[in-house]
Amino acid sequence: HNFSKKDLDLTINLGYATQLLVDSKFVLDLKNLNLENQPETNNFIYILQGKQDNVVNANDNISFFQKHYPNKHKFIFFENADHRFKKPGELEKIISDTLSILNID
Repeated sequence: HNFSKKDLDLTINLGYATQLLVDSKFVLDLKNLNLENQPETNNFIYILQGKQDNVVNANDNISFFQKHYPNKHKFIFFENADHRFKKPGELEKIISDTLSILNID
């Protein structure tokens, strides 16, 4: 599928406070995966998020996962981190925590 410039400047609102700027491929990938309507086929989900995230609201994220994946998710919050984990040591901490979750030494 070839996308025009117009297709690459989409916003999507999932009913939360923040609209997301996404491209058409991302939207089509989500539709094709259809994860929201098939939670029984998914494994346990870990969500690592900064509490100061200014892109994805932590409370919206909690509400979404409680609604769609009850008892099949766990949040790991980084109290002072934002969306991009750019403060010194944050990226290393998220990598360390991810490796721990995956049981990789």
